[in-house]
Amino acid sequence: MKKLIAFFLVAFVFGAALFAKEGSSKKTGLAVPITNHSFLNEEHIGSKITITGLLSAKENVFVLNENPDSRSVVTFKLEVKRWGLKRKLRKLDGQTVTLTGKLLEAPSVWRKTMTVLFIE
Repeated sequence: MKKLIAFFLVAFVFGAALFAKEGSSKKTGLAVPITNHSFLNEEHIGSKITITGLLSAKENVFVLNENPDSRSVVTFKLEVKRWGLKRKLRKLDGQTVTLTGKLLEAPSVWRKTMTVLFIE
């Protein structure tokens, strides 16, 4: 009987340690980059997002096309308030860039508007 109790005690401690280790690894796991932001909708407005895509800069109109070579292109109209960012984005016209900003509008699956906070 004592051996049985000792066995269950050891199994309980081992199991508790295993679950504690598994739970902590989920919290500190690596972030998987999102390659298609078509899922963003009105619920996500104000969220901070990071997007990689093809930049188009025509005068003061900035557009970022995520997945430009696929059928699931998500077009982000960019609002840029800082003059320094506008200048940098004009220089990056036609290149693939990564931008971080806040989602302002999500009127459809394939069209979004975001404000640019910084260039990665």
